[in-house]
Amino acid sequence: MIDILLATYNGEKYVAELIDSLVAQKYQSWRLVVSDDGSRDGTVDIIQEYQRRFPERVVLRARTGGARGARGNFAFLLGLAQGEYVMLCDQDDIWTPTKIEKTLSTMQAAERRMTRETPLLVFSDLRVVDANRRLIDGSFYHYQQVDPTDVSVGCLLTRNVIVGCAVMINRPLLQLAVPMPREAIIHDWWLALLACLSGHIEHIPESLLEYRQHGQNDWGARRISLWALLRRNPQRLLKRQLRLRNRTILQARALLRRLGEPGSGFESGGVDLEALAAVRDYAAAHPWLKRRWILWKHGMLTGNIYARASRALLF
Repeated sequence: MIDILLATYNGEKYVAELIDSLVAQKYQSWRLVVSDDGSRDGTVDIIQEYQRRFPERVVLRARTGGARGARGNFAFLLGLAQGEYVMLCDQDDIWTPTKIEKTLSTMQAAERRMTRETPLLVFSDLRVVDANRRLIDGSFYHYQQVDPTDVSVGCLLTRNVIVGCAVMINRPLLQLAVPMPREAIIHDWWLALLACLSGHIEHIPESLLEYRQHGQNDWGARRISLWALLRRNPQRLLKRQLRLRNRTILQARALLRRLGEPGSGFESGGVDLEALAAVRDYAAAHPWLKRRWILWKHGMLTGNIYARASRALLF
């Protein structure tokens, strides 16, 4: 059984189309677990209607406490997951009919090459479309000017290249990931870092879903261009990058605690020791010049010109 986790908030415009695309999947052994974050529109009513139609397939978990946000909502859902495999989805996307089938096939092939105890993450490409499903780019990674095969620890410590709605993880990775610490910046980044350090990440180059790009995206697709950078407020951009750098350092320290540093209670025998050394170096408080050397040493100065320059100067 595959658990599909859906975090919703004011998604009445699109969520039925998403669930219809799940119902139309060729692979049918799945369960949709939904957590709504206090929607003020008809989102919950729509989900409850699907729950009445598919009582064995759709599970709605009521919110307790205040608003969680996308990060907190997915952290909550990951703690509820019971399936052998777990997929994540966004309320405004549309899955191709073979998304589950092809992702699961890739996951099981990876398990045969390694072991079923290896923490694994599989992710695909995505088609970027507008609010009305008009094509913007056939490849999310082409649109973002990002190399999806660069999932080394040197890359992932400073930037996230994994899109949650394209992800499947196995149970060993889930058990390692939860509970998600407050220092984790976003759920898919946290999962990617853990898989990179303790297991394996597999990429499917095919686009297996439509990723809707509109003004309400929490984490949208943004094309980096010189003109776009020139239009930004330099002071605001600098503050944003420095804030991100500090958050990635805290996230790296949380990784060390989770992956078997003294007192964690987790056996880190399966962790890549060279990658773990990179995390330790990155998480430490070093002077500016030494930090530049660490970035170079561990291959963190990757990506497009903007990404390399920002990391060289700020991270």
